Amino acid sequence: MPDNEVKELLDAMDIKVRFNEDGTQVNSLNGSDIEDSLLRTEEVSMVASTTSANGFVRDKVTNICKELSASESVIMEGRDITTVVMPNALLKVYLDADVEIRAKRRIAQLKEKGIKAPSLDDMIADVIKRDKQDMNRDIAPLKKADDAMVLDSTALTIDEVVKFIVSEYNDRKGKK
Repeated sequence: MPDNEVKELLDAMDIKVRFNEDGTQVNSLNGSDIEDSLLRTEEVSMVASTTSANGFVRDKVTNICKELSASESVIMEGRDITTVVMPNALLKVYLDADVEIRAKRRIAQLKEKGIKAPSLDDMIADVIKRDKQDMNRDIAPLKKADDAMVLDSTALTIDEVVKFIVSEYNDRKGKK
């Protein structure tokens, strides 16, 4: 699709992010809520990697994230959050893990949501492909922010990762 058509479509979209009372995120497009299960598929993940290289798409998403972080206390994850979206964040964590472990975790996420998952070999190939695409794109490539801490979660549980990050955040917040 030509860039001018992409821009026209994006300009016509009203994308909102809000939080329910329980803290869960709700995304809406033109007034209609979007099911999280639709956004967390492998197809969307790969398309997101490709479309995020478009400057108009990147600008739209970045502006939505910046507006949200200006009005809410948030935790964001993404491949350019600490380098582009929130370069002044109090805590920046570059979360990493062995590619096979990442693939296994992604498969488990998909299965938990009732989504058909690819084979482990296919998922490993997809993770490697997406990393390569994101690291080599011209606009906002995936990279570690100079002042980000690296956390290798290969041997950690989700609870251990959360506990570590919360502890780091509280330490930094206390020093501020």
